[in-house]
Amino acid sequence: MPTLTFVSVLRPPRAANSCPSIQLTVLQTKPRRGELISHRWYMPVELLGSSYELTSLVRYQSISKYTSIASAVVLLHETFVNFADEVDLIWRQRLTVGKVLYLTSRYLAFIDLSIMLLYLCDPRLELKTCHRLYVTTIYFTLVGAVNAELVLIIRVYAIWKQSFCILIFLVTLSSVLIITNLLNFNIHNSLKTLTFVPSPVPVIIPCFLTSDDIRAFVGFGCLVLMDLIVLILTAWCGYRFWREDASSPLITTFYRDGVLYFVCLFAISTANVVMFIVGDPQQQGILVELQRVLHSVLSARIILNLRKFAVANEEESPVNVTLTTAIFGELLSDSSPFTAHSTRPVLDEDGAGNLDLLPTSHGAV
Repeated sequence: MPTLTFVSVLRPPRAANSCPSIQLTVLQTKPRRGELISHRWYMPVELLGSSYELTSLVRYQSISKYTSIASAVVLLHETFVNFADEVDLIWRQRLTVGKVLYLTSRYLAFIDLSIMLLYLCDPRLELKTCHRLYVTTIYFTLVGAVNAELVLIIRVYAIWKQSFCILIFLVTLSSVLIITNLLNFNIHNSLKTLTFVPSPVPVIIPCFLTSDDIRAFVGFGCLVLMDLIVLILTAWCGYRFWREDASSPLITTFYRDGVLYFVCLFAISTANVVMFIVGDPQQQGILVELQRVLHSVLSARIILNLRKFAVANEEESPVNVTLTTAIFGELLSDSSPFTAHSTRPVLDEDGAGNLDLLPTSHGAV
């Protein structure tokens, strides 16, 4: 990795009616060749505030870039590790609600993460392109968050034995939070009014946003509230099932994993809210892509793990498969009443076939 050295000098105004400017020199040393490359830019003080603010901006922008790259590595690793199971349990199955949610959760993240990396890393970007990429990333992040939360809502609805009251509560809450986010974008900051100026250091900061009153903490606050409610409902229902059947490995595995997943999502959402409220402007947004990737990874894992468990336990313990269907039917169900390795129908508590998250026969398209 090249070594960067920053040298900033305050230059007096050249004319009576002009303002002082900061001369920033970036010395880039390549590790192997030992070459020293100098980049120099001038920026009005009124845009940057001070050389200290510029140095902080460059530092935190670099951290944000590295965090996004690390998030991409996590997403790629998760995809490669689970690809064989994904082919068997997702791609070869019929088109169902669970399959659509899995594919959108998994692969939409690649699109907006790629856009964000382009926004953070390409020094040739024009100002209009910066604006378009920034707005596109915001909308993709919103869609991805809604998709991930939908998986969590269906899961909670299923483990509560498809309670109509729970469904109405979660749908109403989600609708209110989505509308709040949209109003926040339109009232406090129309995305079209965001202002980008030529970056003082395009090698490090391709897109320089002068102000950001988008109040993103409102959106992340909504996610915190939703994740907290999902966590409470999951833990509460898990405790009830544990008391009824503490020896069931299905109950132990799914509720343990579910609570751990939701704790992770709640923690990263809370961290983002704290960063946007009490952090410096340069620190805001450092964890955004990491949260986006975690929502994608964990929501996809929920569906994949359910299908893996159902297939693995079908021959060994039909009771576990029946219990899986009864609890997680909405995520496992399919129009076919048969599982991947058996022609034996699996019935839910009411005696009706309900296999929304379970994989169908391998011959299905």
